[in-house]
Amino acid sequence: MRLPLTRLTVVATRDLGGAAEAQAWLGGLDRDPEAAEAFVDRALGVVNGALRAQAASARDPYVRE
Repeated sequence: MRLPLTRLTVVATRDLGGAAEAQAWLGGLDRDPEAAEAFVDRALGVVNGALRAQAASARDPYVRE
């Protein structure tokens, strides 16, 4: 059985500076599982908000994502 798959990218608007700063930020998430989980939770909040907005704009609470 094949399941449908959707890939999403949520982009944070905070400027990370250069490559070294971005690498340090990613390294921090890698070393701190709680910070990584918090970041993923915020991203999922953005995605869920977008899905709710899509359902509202379609005027159909059961619209397929």
